Amino acid sequence: MAMRTIDGQLVFGDGAFPAVLSAASWSVGKITGSSEPGEFGTDRFRAQLMTGLLTSVLKVSINRQRPDGTPYSYPSGHMSSSFATAAVVYGHFGRTLGIPAFVLAGYVGLSRLQEGKHCLSDVIAGGILGTYISLKLVRKDRHKGAISIFPTSVGGGVGLTLSFKI
Repeated sequence: MAMRTIDGQLVFGDGAFPAVLSAASWSVGKITGSSEPGEFGTDRFRAQLMTGLLTSVLKVSINRQRPDGTPYSYPSGHMSSSFATAAVVYGHFGRTLGIPAFVLAGYVGLSRLQEGKHCLSDVIAGGILGTYISLKLVRKDRHKGAISIFPTSVGGGVGLTLSFKI
């Protein structure tokens, strides 16, 4: 889950923290020669990238107004990011760490409701989106139902190639 501070308060579910944590985990795996931290970091990065892209597309396409009057409410990006991380933690480490991760992700949703940034349906949709995508990514059988994201060169520019089987 992402963290940042606003007026000295810690905020989860936002910012660059997911990418930094993913890169750090991947690096630990490479440095120590252990595959688990590297796989966790890779899965977490892919989950954040995929949920971030889909959440952004949905936000712009639906353009639902937030309770505070600002645009792009549905689905909640904080929730999709937080639940994506919780699902990756659950997929790699099981219930012992996964359940607390989901509880913390749920806290993010409650805070978004309390702050008047989202409706309940925004929060639920973000949680479902992040969880679903991440659980598909973290499947132990990498050959069935896997999602692949590859950098690609397109006409002098760069892009991403996405393939997945549902």
